[in-house]
Amino acid sequence: MVAPACATSQESKLEAKLPDEVVANEADAADDSISAIIAEVDSIEEAVDNSPSEADLEVLVFRTDRLLDDLVHLVAAGEESYAGFMAFGRTLALSSKFQRRGADEAALYMFGRAAALSPKEAEPHYRRGRVLLASADAKGAVKELTTAKAGTHAATFDDLDYHLALAHQLSGDVDQAAQIVGDYLTTHPDDLHARRLADMLGAESGSNGGRMRVGFEGSSLVSYAFEGPTWSIEHESLGFRIGMPLSWKIVDEDVVDGEGVLYCTAPPVIGASREWRSDSLNIWAVPVGEQSLSSLTDAYTSSLEDLSDVQERSLDGLPTGRHIQMVRTPFFEKELIGEAFIMISGKTGYVLEMWGDPSSFMQNEGQFAEILKSFVPAGQPLAKLP
Repeated sequence: MVAPACATSQESKLEAKLPDEVVANEADAADDSISAIIAEVDSIEEAVDNSPSEADLEVLVFRTDRLLDDLVHLVAAGEESYAGFMAFGRTLALSSKFQRRGADEAALYMFGRAAALSPKEAEPHYRRGRVLLASADAKGAVKELTTAKAGTHAATFDDLDYHLALAHQLSGDVDQAAQIVGDYLTTHPDDLHARRLADMLGAESGSNGGRMRVGFEGSSLVSYAFEGPTWSIEHESLGFRIGMPLSWKIVDEDVVDGEGVLYCTAPPVIGASREWRSDSLNIWAVPVGEQSLSSLTDAYTSSLEDLSDVQERSLDGLPTGRHIQMVRTPFFEKELIGEAFIMISGKTGYVLEMWGDPSSFMQNEGQFAEILKSFVPAGQPLAKLP
């Protein structure tokens, strides 16, 4: 199992930050332990889905570790119910998102135990599929999510078809993925994640390009075009163009009045954690006025509180700017390696950063170098990837 990693001195500080609902759930635990744990799991999952700040995330990790302690004690006391195994699996799946080593395998085991007790239920297979999808096991995810779709209470999981389409795309079955996400969009027309997936699948099946809205509010337009295995995009609000392999996806943005960040992800890498900042490409555009490149670089590195190492890099073919490699060790203990390219064009500063764990960084580093070479502020010709 996964051992909690909170020091005693830290526990008291984090306990003081626990929401009232957590205290209420703990008060109910004496009468109905599994029900109280499920309520707490529901609460943590909802908070995680709402993009918590790093401070809030630390509390969520602490709450998850406490749940794991409770569940270990319940299992040791003989708890072997369907609800107990599902609660344990969901808590371990959360722990996996927080990069606790071995948590994903343990979650799969617990969901498997639950499935053995209720073979026709959709939920264990749905949740196994989600864990396998996050681990880049596309074929396993397709199998589990397909089984879930035929199971009892499958309609409870509103996004099942969306994740099944993702699994088919990752496995290389683009046509099947396009059909599933197309059907899904007929009943979920406002799901922007699904619309972006449909756009990408259209690209992979031969579409020449177009325009799509990005961000949870769909507030910005991105123009895109395709050539072979690559695609070029122009972000009309942030003012840049860039080329990427088709396997690199746009995930979200945070843009206000023409400044902010576009979030992208690198392709899945088996054996690498893909949650939080792993395997991410972020493109920032901010007004800098008369600020120098050195000042912009210092402001960027100073904003990363857990930065432990910064080294200059040199790569032929880049525009004028600073190219650095970095190491971070966030509070959840998994070391991340990053690269950033920082440049100024006119009154706008740009920062392109990629973060990954050691496995994913090594495998995606070469593609990131080619992406950097293709970057230009809007209004200039876009360089093509080789």
